[in-house]
Amino acid sequence: MSKAETTRSSIIQKSFDLIYQKGYQATSVDEIIATTQVTKGAFFYHFKNKEEMGLAVISEIMSPRMSKFSTAYLRKGGDVRTNIYKMLEALLLKNDFFKVEYGCPLVNLIEEMSAHNQAFKKTA
Repeated sequence: MSKAETTRSSIIQKSFDLIYQKGYQATSVDEIIATTQVTKGAFFYHFKNKEEMGLAVISEIMSPRMSKFSTAYLRKGGDVRTNIYKMLEALLLKNDFFKVEYGCPLVNLIEEMSAHNQAFKKTA
């Protein structure tokens, strides 16, 4: 991975962490920059604005992780109800991506942003 790719990946991951804990609207670009220890120029080199970064968080972190996780359980044979139960049990108790105290990252973001931003609504 190149330095630019590593920087972009770090920005997206740290942004996800902050958004998950505090919410999208409560997380500022300045806070993301301070957390990632990149310059403001580096942030805006990778993302033209906060919205573009937020959409990248959804498409590059949230959606792939949630889809990969849920697909593994939902494609299993057998009783669908049992598979859904096992999926939720694993998601809540055995997955470091999902922290019970913060809720579901994707649902939180959808609830917070879908009424305010059509791009978020479509992406999520």
